[in-house]
Amino acid sequence: PPKTKKTPTPNTKHNNSAGHYKKALDYLKEIRDSNKDLNNDPRVQMNEALAEYGTSRHQKSYRFLSKLSEITKKSGKPTQILMYNQALTNFHLKRFAAAMTILENLFEEIESASEELALRICFLLLEMYFYSSRDLSSKRFQESKEYEKMMKVIAFLQKSSSKDSKEFKFRLHLMKTKIQLRIESTKQVKKEVKAALDLYE
Repeated sequence: PPKTKKTPTPNTKHNNSAGHYKKALDYLKEIRDSNKDLNNDPRVQMNEALAEYGTSRHQKSYRFLSKLSEITKKSGKPTQILMYNQALTNFHLKRFAAAMTILENLFEEIESASEELALRICFLLLEMYFYSSRDLSSKRFQESKEYEKMMKVIAFLQKSSSKDSKEFKFRLHLMKTKIQLRIESTKQVKKEVKAALDLYE
C-alpha cells in the first residue's frame, strides 16, 4: 500500500523550528571562534540573541529584551533592526507604549532604513495607532493625532518602491480599509475592499 505522508503535529513544527535556530546559533559560535574580532560585533551579538530566543520557542521574551539592551549599551547606538526587534517584542508583551516610542523614533529616520525593514516598521506602527485610538469615536478619531500620524505613514507607504508588489498593495488596501471603517466612510471602504480583491482576480 502507498505510504501516507505523516502530518507534523504542532509540537513537531515547534521542534523543527527550534532545531533551525539551534543550527544558526552553532554556526554563529563557529564564526566567532574563528574570528575573535567578531565577539564585539553588535550584528553578530544580535543574531545570536535572536537565535537563542528562537531556540526557546520565543518564550524568553524578557531575557531577549535584556540582551538587546546590553548590546545597545556596549555599541553606543542601536541599529535600526535591533530597535525594530525591541519594538516587536514589546508589542507581543503588550507593552504598547514602549513599542510605539521605539517605532516613532524609527519612523523619523525611515528614509535610511532598508525597504523591507521600512515596511515592517510602518505596518506595525499603524497597528499601534489603531490600538491607541481604539476608544475614540469616529469624529474624535478623525481629529486625533493618531489619525494625522497614520496619514503620514500611509503617504510614505504609497511612495514605496514595493508599490508594484501584489502582496504589498493588498496589505496597503486592507490597512486603508481599516482606517475608512474607523471613520465610517462606507463608500471608501467598498472602494478599498474592491481594489484589494481585484488584485487576485
